[in-house]
Amino acid sequence: MKTMLTCAAVAALLATVGPASAQSPAPASYKATRDFSYNNPGGVWSYGYGTAGDKASFVRYPAGLISAANGLLDSFYDGESSVSVNATGAVALHDPGSSKVVIPTDALVMHPRLDGQETMVVFTAPAHSFYRMEGFFEILDNAPTSVAPRIVIGTKDQTRKAFGEKQTVVLSGAADPAALKPGEKKSFSFTRELSKNQRVQFALNPNGHWRFDSTGFDVTITPVASK
Repeated sequence: MKTMLTCAAVAALLATVGPASAQSPAPASYKATRDFSYNNPGGVWSYGYGTAGDKASFVRYPAGLISAANGLLDSFYDGESSVSVNATGAVALHDPGSSKVVIPTDALVMHPRLDGQETMVVFTAPAHSFYRMEGFFEILDNAPTSVAPRIVIGTKDQTRKAFGEKQTVVLSGAADPAALKPGEKKSFSFTRELSKNQRVQFALNPNGHWRFDSTGFDVTITPVASK
């Protein structure tokens, strides 16, 4: 004799199993430091160098992270430029002798290249939407030679609009190693409509001399309904 399931039992069973095509919801926001990936690319983020706005010039760093700054950093590094994350969980100080670098926990550490090319953290939009982008760049070295952060969407430079400035955005104020405090900091905030797979390049230009240019960076990117 066959056992018949009641409608209530069937409903309960389906609720337990759930639809076969169910997917994990998209995150409420994307955050460069929190989401730093030990793969390259990793999710919506990729790390490399080149000239922001020139997609053909972009070169990804080798996929494997290396330990740097006496174990204080985990880095994507090619011998000159880098994108790194604090590996200790606490604010640290790197003192190689030539200068001192504050290593924060709330920012990635970026360093540009000798040949003037920019080191970059690139966000690739996972879906068509408006995105709110809020973040900062800050000097980490106590002997900075100045840097010029850049924000480029596709081929369009959005730096001045994002920072609310009329001139080239430049940072040069030194960090305070004794207090473990970063130096000059400039914040940006803007909203843009992005197509799926459109790239936002957060770049660090050496603004001339490339040494002593360690710079902190973070951004939070949140999908929003509209501007």
